[in-house]
Amino acid sequence: MRRSQGRVTHRGLRTRKIEEKNLIYSHMHIDSLASSFLSGGRDLRSREDVRANGLCWVEALERVAAECISNGEHREQCLTSWVTHGGRIREEIGDDRLLVQLLREVLPRYESPSLTLYRGESAERFQDGRIGLCWSSQRHTAEMFGSGLNAYYPGGGVLLSATVDAAAILSGPGKHSRWLGEAEHTVDPHKLTELEVLLRYPNPNDRARR
Repeated sequence: MRRSQGRVTHRGLRTRKIEEKNLIYSHMHIDSLASSFLSGGRDLRSREDVRANGLCWVEALERVAAECISNGEHREQCLTSWVTHGGRIREEIGDDRLLVQLLREVLPRYESPSLTLYRGESAERFQDGRIGLCWSSQRHTAEMFGSGLNAYYPGGGVLLSATVDAAAILSGPGKHSRWLGEAEHTVDPHKLTELEVLLRYPNPNDRARR
C-alpha cells in the first residue's frame, strides 16, 4: 500500500509540474499574442510553432483592449493585425459573437453612413450560416475572392451583397487595406440585412475532373 501511495504521490507531483509548466507557457503565449497584435501582426508565431487556442486569443485581445483604452493610436495597428491574420484568429477563437465583441474594443470605430457591401464567400460556409466578417465596398474585390480561394471549397463560391447598417460595421478600411486596394470593412455578420446571392462560382477542381 505504501508503495502504491508513493507512486500516486509521485504521479501527482509530476502532474502538478506539468500543469505549472503549461500555465507558464500559456501566459508567455498570451503575452506574445497581445504584443504581436498591438504591433500590426509582426512576429506572430505560426500555428506550427505554438499551441494556439481560443482561450489564449480571448485573454490576449482583452489585454489589447485595455491598451487601446489608454492609447487609442493602437487601434490602427490592431486593424492591420486583423486584416492580415483575421482568418486564423477567427478559426482559433471559434465563436463569431464573442469575436465581434472583442473586435469592437480594439479596432478603429466606424463613424460613416450605412453601405452596400460585397463578400466573396464559400457556398459551404454560406449555407452553414458561417458568413465571414470581412466585406468590401468594391464588387470586383469580392468577385476576386468568391471566384478564387473561396471557390475551392465544396459547392464552389458565391458573391454576396448586403445593405449593412452603420451600427453593424465595426471598422472601415485601414492603411493596410487601402494599400492593398481592397476597401475592406469588418462587420457583424449576425446583423446583416437584405442579404443577396449575386453570383455562384463552380469549384475549379470539379471542372478539372470532367
